[in-house]
Amino acid sequence: MRNFFKTFALLFLMLFTTFSCSEDPAVKVASMLRETSSGAEIISERNLTLLKEEALTKFRQQGLRRIFSPNFDIKRANDTLRHYQNSNIQMSDIRNILGTNWDNQYFDDLNAFFNLAVQIYHSPMFNPTVSLRERQDVVEEVLDYILESEIPIVAYGCGAGFNACVRNALRQHKIRMASVTAGATLGIATTWWTGAGAVASVGGWVIGMIASGASYQADYEMCVETYC
Repeated sequence: MRNFFKTFALLFLMLFTTFSCSEDPAVKVASMLRETSSGAEIISERNLTLLKEEALTKFRQQGLRRIFSPNFDIKRANDTLRHYQNSNIQMSDIRNILGTNWDNQYFDDLNAFFNLAVQIYHSPMFNPTVSLRERQDVVEEVLDYILESEIPIVAYGCGAGFNACVRNALRQHKIRMASVTAGATLGIATTWWTGAGAVASVGGWVIGMIASGASYQADYEMCVETYC
């Protein structure tokens, strides 16, 4: 079963990272009218609002903003881990591979963010008759709401177009993180398994989060080179 979770997360990440731009979660869910194929309501508008605020409060209480501001060379880490995308890598493997290029707080916050996503899947705010898989797009929207509410845009003057360039780079980073997390936690949510062991079983998700951060850094630097 553990190998299934690792393989699922890895395949999802490989597919996901082939796209340079992702669909906005809020737009995607709205277009589905938050209903299953059989017409059952996945979650009411009122409960969705409550779920978003509840999840955001938990995120803030745990102070998980380090997932966006890692204190290590994330581009070098991404270059190193790129060679392991086709393996069933675990968190302990990542620690050994990265060596001193490591940030305990960043990876602790990743663990907590992952567990928060699993908890969202099991929220009583959902229609209890709806499957976990049918909740995935809503979970993605909630995660995106958290990141959009909590992570500020840091953009300074420079030339015309710089702020818009940075906003787009940051928006894509948030969408990637929300999408990859909602996908990777689905299998774990099915077994209602949280904690460090859960994250250890989906090392591919960790690689995906690091890749998204590295991509954002590259996009930001391109904005600086272009407009500053």
